[in-house]
Amino acid sequence: MKLRALVGAVLVLGGCVAPYTRTGRLAPAAHRLVELRSIGDGSLGGWSYYSLVDDVITFDKGQHFTLKPEVAAAAWREIEALDVLSWKERYAPEDIGAWVSDGGQWFLWAKGNGREKRSSGYQVYPALSSVGTTTFTYDPKTHKPVDTACHKLFGILSSLSKRD
Repeated sequence: MKLRALVGAVLVLGGCVAPYTRTGRLAPAAHRLVELRSIGDGSLGGWSYYSLVDDVITFDKGQHFTLKPEVAAAAWREIEALDVLSWKERYAPEDIGAWVSDGGQWFLWAKGNGREKRSSGYQVYPALSSVGTTTFTYDPKTHKPVDTACHKLFGILSSLSKRD
């Protein structure tokens, strides 16, 4: 599923950060948008916030800057490959017969192709191999790390927040 014609304002834990264009004005309504927030999830940077609207990355406390066109294009190709519009609405430990007493949460918001997706999880994530499958960050039987789509998205967005 391709992320196209993404729209929306970006909510930031009680505040609001509007997407901006290169001119500093509010961006027009039709844009690609993906937002990922993490609350107390150490594997996703603890308390973190990232939003990408076209070629503008917003992070932390509303800091933002425009990416080089080739960097933004490469990032969107990677994000589109994660198929975020197909993620389940909720990923929970119960999905895989587990119980977790402590951990962090994450939230995703994306819009595109006339669709909107809100997804969240508590200490579990969409598997990179199949976003409809819930997984931990490790295999409980082998204790080996497992790649998750959520962590891949976090890696893409966090790397964009570091200027070259």
